Amino acid sequence: MHHVNIEITHLCNQRCVYCVNDSGPHRTDVGFTLQDWKDFLIRAEKRGVRSAHVTGGEPFVWPHATELLAAIEDLSLGASFLSNGYRVKELSQKYPLIFSRVDVAQISLDSLDSEVHDRRRMLPGAWKQAVDAIIALSELGVRVEVSCVVSRENLDGLPQLAEFCHVTGCHLLLRPLRRVGRGENASLLDPQADALADLNAEISKRYPDVLTDDRFKYLDGIAGATRAVRSPHENISV
Repeated sequence: MHHVNIEITHLCNQRCVYCVNDSGPHRTDVGFTLQDWKDFLIRAEKRGVRSAHVTGGEPFVWPHATELLAAIEDLSLGASFLSNGYRVKELSQKYPLIFSRVDVAQISLDSLDSEVHDRRRMLPGAWKQAVDAIIALSELGVRVEVSCVVSRENLDGLPQLAEFCHVTGCHLLLRPLRRVGRGENASLLDPQADALADLNAEISKRYPDVLTDDRFKYLDGIAGATRAVRSPHENISV
């Protein structure tokens, strides 16, 4: 299946200590309009693209993100997004039809300990936003993937996070810390490969259906038929 990841903004309400593309409140928006992205999607669909993953920055900081999801769905493309939870509860309750048609919603959550999560995200209340989003989307029947950036500091909390996913009917996507962007200088410690592998095995044994792979390869850039698009004016090659 041909697929694109589209980064619709560099702005974000959070300033995660490990952000791979240095998103945050300090950035300026990319300046593309909703119509720019709609035109891109029409061209992409004609060239064989069958799904689009909306990312940022934080996509829902951009005022037209929900309309963009609707445009993806109207083209009969698979729609998905990666969010830290910002405004997701509010928007999904206001536009339940649009959000219920989303194939996959990835919500970032690094720990069940709110202090751990908020400290890494550099924003008090970030944990509540994420959990509220997960619950709201789950109640709509959306497939939710909890996206967790793993470092040595939150490694021990992964079994509890997996249990939370099991109870809420979500899936868990583990993303080891990457030394890219702000992550290059982050004070967090890299997870030990053997310890992470042991925890993966423990979680898989206890909750066989919880762990999931990174289907969109967003952080890997181009991978197979997957493409990361940062401008709607790029030439499309799929």
